[in-house]
Amino acid sequence: MADWVETVVEWLKPIYHYMRADLLRGGYVQADETPVRYCDPDQKKGKTEQGWLWAISRPGGDVVFDWRLSRAMAS
Repeated sequence: MADWVETVVEWLKPIYHYMRADLLRGGYVQADETPVRYCDPDQKKGKTEQGWLWAISRPGGDVVFDWRLSRAMAS
């Protein structure tokens, strides 16, 4: 089932990138960062890591979500 999800993600990437670029081109952007603890099975077993979920929108526009492992701009 994970392969199905990965396939759908690949199909929807162009739509996501278009929506995000359209929001960022606008003159007004709202953003919210939410810290999220997550488990990474490839990292320390039984330990959680800190990630960031960003919601980006503008009034009357689309909303896109962006998951980052750090708050750095180019992560």
